[in-house]
Amino acid sequence: MNFRNLAAAIAVGVGTLATAVAAEAADKKVVVAYQTDALPSSVAIANGEFAKETGYEIDFRRFNSGAEIFAAIASGDVQIGYVGSSPFAAAVSRGLEVKAFYLASISGIDEALVVRNGSGIESLNDLKGKKLAAAPVSTD
Repeated sequence: MNFRNLAAAIAVGVGTLATAVAAEAADKKVVVAYQTDALPSSVAIANGEFAKETGYEIDFRRFNSGAEIFAAIASGDVQIGYVGSSPFAAAVSRGLEVKAFYLASISGIDEALVVRNGSGIESLNDLKGKKLAAAPVSTD
């Protein structure tokens, strides 16, 4: 996905969610939480491109983790957060009413099921009756 498509998708999401959250507000302001990441969106945050594209005054706030972002969303301090799948799944499982409106990427080969050589597991069907281990605080 190129930068313009990413900016347009986030712009639509920012505009849509901000309108829903603050429908009665006369000014166009929104607080967006993000984590430091090496993505094209970091450039758009730094150079003000999102604000230019949406017409919103956007207060970007940097957080150290998705859990911190969801705490800020739950408190009402933040309207939109850029998070990974694990914190999103944890927040939803705890009953926080949130919606995903844009996926910046989809996991591919960076998430996989690993089995020991000689285990006899060649397909998903071979897992029937087996024990599996998963990393804690993950969407495994």
